[in-house]
Amino acid sequence: MAINLLCLPLQATIVRFDTVLGSFSVRMFDTATPLSTQNFLNYVNDGDFVDSFFHRSVPGFIVQSGGYTCVSGGACGASLQTDPPVMNEPSISNIRGTIAYAKLSGNPNSATSGWFGNLSHNTENLDNQNGGFTVFAAILGEGMEVFDAIAGLQIVNAGGAFNTLPVQNFSGNTIFREHLIIVNSVSVVEFLAGDYNFDGTVDLEDLGKWSKDYGRLQLIGGDYDDDKQITGFDFLKWQTGFGNAAGAAYTEGNSDGDLFVNSIDLLLWEQGFGSTTDVAADGNGDAHVSGADFLLWQQNFGASVTTLSAIQSIPEPGAVALALLAALPTWFRRRRG
Repeated sequence: MAINLLCLPLQATIVRFDTVLGSFSVRMFDTATPLSTQNFLNYVNDGDFVDSFFHRSVPGFIVQSGGYTCVSGGACGASLQTDPPVMNEPSISNIRGTIAYAKLSGNPNSATSGWFGNLSHNTENLDNQNGGFTVFAAILGEGMEVFDAIAGLQIVNAGGAFNTLPVQNFSGNTIFREHLIIVNSVSVVEFLAGDYNFDGTVDLEDLGKWSKDYGRLQLIGGDYDDDKQITGFDFLKWQTGFGNAAGAAYTEGNSDGDLFVNSIDLLLWEQGFGSTTDVAADGNGDAHVSGADFLLWQQNFGASVTTLSAIQSIPEPGAVALALLAALPTWFRRRRG
């Protein structure tokens, strides 16, 4: 049964980013963080994130974007024009694979366009600091591969907000657009509510996905092997790392990003044991997989679309000729020493 996609209520928004290092999609928490979601979508729908770039990389912690852009003519480094700040909505933990707002120190309600992806479980720091950092989306599928790739790039100090700037194929002192991790396009993905495996059809496979995750979604540290399930294998990771300094590396058994693998991490694992951190079946964006998500599936069961955007694939970036920066005063200069 083919249906008109525009007639369907799209409960939890999905946004797709295409970057020079590949693509990723995020599910917005429309219900859990409505103000933060609408703020982000305003920038998306206005095209503000197109030609922005990732300007901050702290491996084992975060990678950040949304604050700076490349303007017409090729010059990069201009601040992105922002809307008024959004009210803080800190209800979801900053675990690996979540997206949160950056903000000014000492001002919980100062978030505008800047956002970051959590590379590790950063709950101890970011859930409590400055009123808590609002998580408003989570990365779908294998999208973390893009963030991990950015975190693995060379980092240079270009001064100011660019003192941990990730770059690619760079040597020398002058950073051009071609060295930056540019966002080529950003768009809201059209999809069917209830299509939890994103194959374009709402069918029994989606019911199986919902049934498997029903009542199990818990955005909490404890997934140490990055399979979006908190199981006994994660306990073994914790057991191996127990008593050691871990930095913020979730793979070493650290649930909260406090630099040590200790009994607190075990307690967090115990709290999350049996849970999933996969938000694919959270159809209404409330950070839970519940009966409401079943109703979305039920409403659209049997429906299909033929032009569903790929959500979980990560294509290799194409070879694109990039314009050089246009204005010498706006070029980045790598600082020496």
